[in-house]
Amino acid sequence: MTIKKTGIKAAIFISAFGILTALSATAWADGLSGAIFTTDNDGDIVNQNLYQQKTDVYLNGGPGPHAPLRAAKLPEGCYVFQVTDPSGKTLLSTDSIRCRTFHVNSAGYIDSVGCSCGCPGTTSCAHATGIDTNDAAQGGAGAITVQLYPFSDTPNPGGVYKVWITPCSKLMPPDTSKNSFGFVPAWSKTDNFKVVCTCACTDSSVITVRAFYDSNNNGVLDAGDKEIGVKILTNKGGRGITITDPMGVVNSGYTPSVQGPLASGNYLVSDDGTGTWKDKAVYVDGNAVSGATSSAVVQVTGSCGETHEVTFLVH
Repeated sequence: MTIKKTGIKAAIFISAFGILTALSATAWADGLSGAIFTTDNDGDIVNQNLYQQKTDVYLNGGPGPHAPLRAAKLPEGCYVFQVTDPSGKTLLSTDSIRCRTFHVNSAGYIDSVGCSCGCPGTTSCAHATGIDTNDAAQGGAGAITVQLYPFSDTPNPGGVYKVWITPCSKLMPPDTSKNSFGFVPAWSKTDNFKVVCTCACTDSSVITVRAFYDSNNNGVLDAGDKEIGVKILTNKGGRGITITDPMGVVNSGYTPSVQGPLASGNYLVSDDGTGTWKDKAVYVDGNAVSGATSSAVVQVTGSCGETHEVTFLVH
């Protein structure tokens, strides 16, 4: 068996933090030992690394759930992390790198954030943390998880992200021309995860109905035309309208009006013709309805956040 001896070297370079940093005098083997993985805030593994929200993803390191504390442990010291697309070419972390530091203790688990040993980290913007209940159960009092958010949406169509960590002493100056952000693969650990929201939609489908006085009688909504119910008050403050839903139920109101939430189906939106003004044209989602002046059908699919607008012109 051959044992390769790694010499201890110290050097000074301009780091990605923009200040002079001394490389750690720690003797590193070829590459970074240990492991990282993502969990929920309690340190529990999420099935297939599939998360519903970006805020649900937390960084964990060293021993996995129910493993001995020293299993796959990271070397003690300060680290920095980043979130990228799976290729590593697009940086998705949106806050300063100074906010993304954490410390690993001699047992191999994360015990604090905002550390400054070799990193100019700061606690003022350090990431949220959780309690690693799995490590705590193994005697790792004080073990924490680190929330990866904030980071932008991945360009990957499958919703896949990659988290990287590297020791502060191994962080190199960024080279944007090569899509390098200072994380050298040989001195980094990575883990892929996926965020695909399967949450219920909270944005209902709606139809907004408005009416305008066609001042020059040209059947076109011009900049000077005044809105009925906003700039011109008639009747109860607007133009009378009715909306008939797919079940035949009639809902009456005045413009401007917002109707929702809506089930899928066809909705008949009609101008009641109140007052002396006559209908000139009707638009649905900005498009004139051919041959129609006083009513229009709106097709609602019921998709999340679907919106439609009906506009009546009268003179």
